[in-house]
Amino acid sequence: MIHPHRVMQALQANARWHEAVEQLATMWLSGAPASVDTHIRNEMGTHSFEDWARGGREIVAMYAREGNPLQALSELSPPVPVLHVYAQPRAPEYLSTQEPFARGHLWFAVRPFRSGEPLSNARST
Repeated sequence: MIHPHRVMQALQANARWHEAVEQLATMWLSGAPASVDTHIRNEMGTHSFEDWARGGREIVAMYAREGNPLQALSELSPPVPVLHVYAQPRAPEYLSTQEPFARGHLWFAVRPFRSGEPLSNARST
């Protein structure tokens, strides 16, 4: 599995950003139809090192300032309803680390999205 912090750091390194973008594209587009893969990769290719470096820098800064996204959400007052629908990563531990949080925070739900499934199936129950 790709380590997100390392990829965000690599996006900020002029010698490694292409490799980092390719890692992200490979993860995000795994199992996508060829037309979607081509479209997204073409779009990603329109952005420069400066764009990707800024994205990586801002994400790293947000984690440093707010902690992980679940921690940041838990500090909102009043809490807001959140349904986290995700397709990647497919690793079971990604879901299993969020399920206990959902049980302890009734305003939060998490649902994996499977390719070809109607988005309406991902509704919170």
